[in-house]
Amino acid sequence: MSWTKRSVILATIPAVIILGGALYKVKELVAFEPGGVLMFIGCICAAVIAWVSVAFVPLFEHKRYPLYVVAVFFAAPMINVMCVERMNGNFLSDLWQICWLDNYCVALLVYFLVFAISGSVRISVLTLSPFFFIFGLANMYVKEFKGGPLVPMDVGSIATATTVAGQFSYDLGVEVVFALSLTIMIMTMSGRLKMPERSRKIKIISRVAPLAVVGIMAGLFYGTDTFVKLGYKPDFFNQTRGYEHYGAILNFTENTRYLRISKPSGYDEKELEEKTRQAIGTEEIPSIVEKALSGGAAEASVKNPDIIVVMDEAFSDLSIIGDFKTNKDPIPFMNSMKDETLQGYAYVSVLGSGTSNTEFEFLTGNSMTFLAPGSNAYQLYVKTRQPGMVSKLKDKGYRTQALHPYFKANWNRPAVYKDMGFDEYKAIEDMFDDDIVKDYTNSIGIYYSLRKKLEERYGDKNIILRRYISDAYDFKELRKMHNKVQKEAGSKKPYFMFNVTMQNHSPYSLYAGEDKDVVKLKGLKGEYPKTEQYLTIVNKTDKALKKLIDYYRTATRPTIVLFFGDHQPFIEKDFYKEVMGNSMSDLSDEEKMKCYATRFMVWANYDIPTGWIDNISMNYLGVMLMQMAGMELSPYEQFLAKLYEEYPVITAMGGFDASGKYFSVEEDGVVKNPELNLYNQLIYNNLIDTDKRIDRLFR
Repeated sequence: MSWTKRSVILATIPAVIILGGALYKVKELVAFEPGGVLMFIGCICAAVIAWVSVAFVPLFEHKRYPLYVVAVFFAAPMINVMCVERMNGNFLSDLWQICWLDNYCVALLVYFLVFAISGSVRISVLTLSPFFFIFGLANMYVKEFKGGPLVPMDVGSIATATTVAGQFSYDLGVEVVFALSLTIMIMTMSGRLKMPERSRKIKIISRVAPLAVVGIMAGLFYGTDTFVKLGYKPDFFNQTRGYEHYGAILNFTENTRYLRISKPSGYDEKELEEKTRQAIGTEEIPSIVEKALSGGAAEASVKNPDIIVVMDEAFSDLSIIGDFKTNKDPIPFMNSMKDETLQGYAYVSVLGSGTSNTEFEFLTGNSMTFLAPGSNAYQLYVKTRQPGMVSKLKDKGYRTQALHPYFKANWNRPAVYKDMGFDEYKAIEDMFDDDIVKDYTNSIGIYYSLRKKLEERYGDKNIILRRYISDAYDFKELRKMHNKVQKEAGSKKPYFMFNVTMQNHSPYSLYAGEDKDVVKLKGLKGEYPKTEQYLTIVNKTDKALKKLIDYYRTATRPTIVLFFGDHQPFIEKDFYKEVMGNSMSDLSDEEKMKCYATRFMVWANYDIPTGWIDNISMNYLGVMLMQMAGMELSPYEQFLAKLYEEYPVITAMGGFDASGKYFSVEEDGVVKNPELNLYNQLIYNNLIDTDKRIDRLFR
């Protein structure tokens, strides 16, 4: 090796960056358990190696130089895996069995691919090391934000995620410092490399052979069930558990296999209509409410009422997960209405985020169960006219509107709502003046001045709660939209509103201490400020809901109101652990189903069935509402009403049959069950095979 004054100076740059980060976090590194001291020592070693790698020029002519190049090439993916797993919360020794080797092999295959294209070890390492670091960083923050790891399907949700991500706080934690140190180290080790002299034949072989290996492995993985039979598949029920036990790189790759939706077993669109009619039978279509309440449900007493649906962001009744006490009831109004309403728990396919998937299940009757795990239906699958509740009501003469007091483009809603048949979609850009929306978009640092500006211009001091439009103001806007339609179209034209709120969105650490009338937890060992803020704002939703119901008590037209939450919140993991008796990742699949239940309530200003429903999933809730509103069901909805009798809960996380027994669709297999397999076929025809869609089944 040789060195120059210039190379020594340049070597100082990466070394100082690594040392600076380590010293900046030295107290946290040393105190971090387990392995903090080892991480600090690793950072120091990385700084030294980085300095040496830049300061000294390798002797390219030395006979052992090719071995050094090969060593760097094969070491780089291992360093990358170490970095990704540290940001995933693991040391390699924490992974089950020898799964670190599986993750290494996946990373190595990526290196083979880039090397086959570039023919350069230096380019491969300098390209892929930042790539893997960014992947690990993204996975870490996604887990923090939504409570689940980064999956391939999240890529389609980047635009939506960025609008919310600005509200979270970011910290350069010890895991990031350590991973960044190793990433800089391996990049500096490759920075001066050049490929040894080789014959033309060796050059060709060295590029074709890795490409062949990649091709063979990709063919086996994506084209056959070989790896699935060997156990290489995601933990569909608990992706977080899968990532933590088996590694982020491996699990992310396993998820890519399910991006494409395959035809269900036995699918033939020419036979589908006859299969559906046979499944429906000739008997009277059962009432979901009557079945759920074990009788006693009356026939719908009103035809074509106005229908108000509020899907409230993150609203739920956390008492379902376990016993805990508070200083006051978070939802006193809702609880007081049990004798006057139909209430219960509706199971969904998402937790902490994924609002639009709940929308999708409710508005279409399609279940996320049979789509790619972790995918988003609005982003990936709704690409053309989508029959469902909205188009049905529009065909019946309803004026159909949607309201969401946040940014219009989130979750691809403008295109999807148009495909569904909404006449109008109103979002925050339509609610306020352009300068207000601009301030709202960039409200960090001007929150209080924005609140004052809103109050002065719109005459309401409660427009914003924490960072989002309050439910009280949202419901006020809902009533205004409804009144406007009634004045324009006359009171005889029926009306449908689908309102997606925003007040209760995470994070639950915004402007802590601002609210004095808080819901406090009692009798728990730990302190959970996020949970308390969540319960406090849910309490405000309950008050706003009372005002909404009181308003419609005096409505001149018959009106039915359905209120439900889209998913449970992502709050402190330790809260769930203390209340449920185990950490989320260690709960059984059946136990974790409690985390996928949200509260719902149906009220009307005319007689409707009342009672409590323990088991119903979101794909049935819309059909139940249509029955209660006296609507004629499509063959698809009739099939769902029949299916409810056998499988009242079907979600992407699993379900419950009529006896209350938990089942996993993934493990039990839909092919073994004709009814579930037919449901899968109908969803495929409705959503995926749109060119051959049998419209009369869904209208």
